[in-house]
Amino acid sequence: MKDQENNVNSAYNISFTDENSWTWTNTIEYQLSFSDVHDLDLLVGTEAYKESQWLQGASVQDFFTLDPDFISLSTGTGRRSTSSTELENTLLSGFSKRNTGMMTSIYLIFL
Repeated sequence: MKDQENNVNSAYNISFTDENSWTWTNTIEYQLSFSDVHDLDLLVGTEAYKESQWLQGASVQDFFTLDPDFISLSTGTGRRSTSSTELENTLLSGFSKRNTGMMTSIYLIFL
């Protein structure tokens, strides 16, 4: 009688995922008057943006035995596949604006 365990289609898969996503936006505005003559408007802001993704995967098919102590990625005799993906987006920016009673403005942009 033939061993039926060796005729079973089998596969072993491992996958891993690590995802991050956050956005911070902060602004603050000050409006001041000095001696009812001079005006000062100040706007300051920042933004931090990050979106990451890390994926890994591996699989193998066709094992000689289905014994859990024997099955691993290195013991399969059939088709093998691996995959890996890494995506990352990062942004940090800051800005400020100043208006005075003399009607002048200064813009600063940080990238």
